[in-house]
Amino acid sequence: MRCVNVGPHAESDIGACANRSQVQRVHWIRARAQKNRWEEELLLVQYEMQWTTRGFLHRSEEWQMRYQVPNTDPGPKAYAARQSSQWRYMASEADQLFRSTHPVYKTFA
Repeated sequence: MRCVNVGPHAESDIGACANRSQVQRVHWIRARAQKNRWEEELLLVQYEMQWTTRGFLHRSEEWQMRYQVPNTDPGPKAYAARQSSQWRYMASEADQLFRSTHPVYKTFA
């Protein structure tokens, strides 16, 4: 919006116009900063979705390696198999949920 300084109160209008312009600049700068923060937050959430799925897969692989240790009793072996299965299931569920809610999510499972 442009200020027009015409009439008997032109001098006081100049100050009001400058003040309005400054307020608009500050508002624009704050809005831009907020937009930048939200863009950064979106990027971080995208990475966090990938980290979550990778973390679950990593845990599954750790338990799978424990399952494959030779000369292990049946009880700990069954526990390791169950843990590996649970972590793999969580990775699959997280992957499916992230894919359905975010179109550019890169699948891992």
